[in-house]
Amino acid sequence: YRDCLPCRAIGTTALAGLGIHALNQSRAHQPGTLMGKRAMAGVGVLCLVGSYLRWT
Repeated sequence: YRDCLPCRAIGTTALAGLGIHALNQSRAHQPGTLMGKRAMAGVGVLCLVGSYLRWT
């Protein structure tokens, strides 16, 4: 299954943006528990990996 170029670009950009936002929320200066921050870091990394896989 192959998507068109605009669909791949939009999907990749959306996942990358979500991943960066989630990683930003996991930083030390953000409010929340340590487990919550680790979970957000995991979500962020998974979104960035998904963004890469979406493009390829």
